[in-house]
Amino acid sequence: IGREVDGADQVRRAAREQIKAGADNVKLIASGGILTLGANIGNPQFTVAEMQAAVKEAHAAGKTANAH
Repeated sequence: IGREVDGADQVRRAAREQIKAGADNVKLIASGGILTLGANIGNPQFTVAEMQAAVKEAHAAGKTANAH
């Protein structure tokens, strides 16, 4: 289930919640933003720190992470 987050802390929290709910993978929509109101589809959707936070949480739980 997707959601919008802002900042590494929210990314961490969202990843943990998804893993706790049974997710095997943490997926990031790293570019595009087509469904995000007001987003420029050419801009990155996450900072490097936010992406690192998601991957770290996934790996800490023995899960995978991917982005597109």
